[in-house]
Amino acid sequence: GFPFAFKEGELRRYYEGWERVKYNEDVGELHRTDANGNRIKLRFATMLARKK
Repeated sequence: GFPFAFKEGELRRYYEGWERVKYNEDVGELHRTDANGNRIKLRFATMLARKK
């Protein structure tokens, strides 16, 4: 796993007061697979912000 992960909406809260040009939290797949050979799915955040 990852050594650090944000909770849902946590990253957005850290940037309150900033202009969020782009923000989304989408499900994506890792290249790593689980015990059944299925790619592991996680929620990933993408943010582009500009300080006001």
